[in-house]
Amino acid sequence: MELPSIKAVLDESFNDLEPFSHRYRHEKKRYIHTLKTVTNLARKGSRILDIGTGIGVIPHCLNRVGFKAQGLEYFVFPENKSGQLGTQAFDQSHQVRKKWQELNLVVGEKNILTDNLESLGQFDVIISEALIEHLKDPKLFLTRISTLLSEKGLLIIATPNQTTLINRLRLLFGRSIYWPIGEFFSDGESFIGHWREYTLSELEYMIRESGFEVIKSENINLLQHFKKIGFSVKNLRALIYLVSNIIPGARDMNYITARKK
Repeated sequence: MELPSIKAVLDESFNDLEPFSHRYRHEKKRYIHTLKTVTNLARKGSRILDIGTGIGVIPHCLNRVGFKAQGLEYFVFPENKSGQLGTQAFDQSHQVRKKWQELNLVVGEKNILTDNLESLGQFDVIISEALIEHLKDPKLFLTRISTLLSEKGLLIIATPNQTTLINRLRLLFGRSIYWPIGEFFSDGESFIGHWREYTLSELEYMIRESGFEVIKSENINLLQHFKKIGFSVKNLRALIYLVSNIIPGARDMNYITARKK
């Protein structure tokens, strides 16, 4: 599947899932990278699970191009006390579920760490993007993923990089790189922001220790960049992202493709 086709399918999928998909449009660059990775490595008809799927953009795209994909979600719903991870669009959760039903999109509402997952069966590919940093127990998370993967199954995992150039500059000026202290301090054990972000080597270590063989390891910029001319905070961030391309380990996302041994 060529990149223009991926972009077209992604745009159509966003339209199918409106108005709920609107808040995810800034993730398009990362979605394209994931879709390209899956379509290059997996056979058509493969069973795919997208953990932390949000509104279900990724599985909906994959179903449209010949895979058997479904999502798994929990924190995005207000009834699960999702805080900043929730969205006003989900206040009417029954409308979201109705949309999924109309599109024949299966999204299991389960907590990957605590719920019984046996009914899901086995998958050929598991995708997890921007989730592991929200979890207190990454070892348990990767262990549970392994139980859901078939023999030689693929894991595609992406998470924000701890050592971005922006984070290095924050530390240089005495600023914290962690989640805002107010929410972390007030929420206690129920906090669901970023418990910890990881360097690429740390992510590789955890994945290998969990019984996977790393096929490809990448530190890449996958956040939206800004193109307007003139000074602004957004364009200053865009300039920092541009400079990060020449500094080892300074880009915004760590992205690993691995195979279950």
